[in-house]
Amino acid sequence: MDGDSEKPPHEILSDREYQVMLMIASGKPVGTIAKELCLSVKTISSYRANILLVRLEGAVNLPVKVRSW
Repeated sequence: MDGDSEKPPHEILSDREYQVMLMIASGKPVGTIAKELCLSVKTISSYRANILLVRLEGAVNLPVKVRSW
């Protein structure tokens, strides 16, 4: 997994996880994202957890990290 941390997120995350990551980074709450994508809040929360497991420096730093890509 160490090699993956050097790859851009679109090469590590699924397309849906990447889409959710961008929506989180834009400041949308989980409930809003779930409604817009017609998914459950639990599903979006699972995607968020997977995103954070890919070592993207946590939810607080996510918007800053995305802007730097």
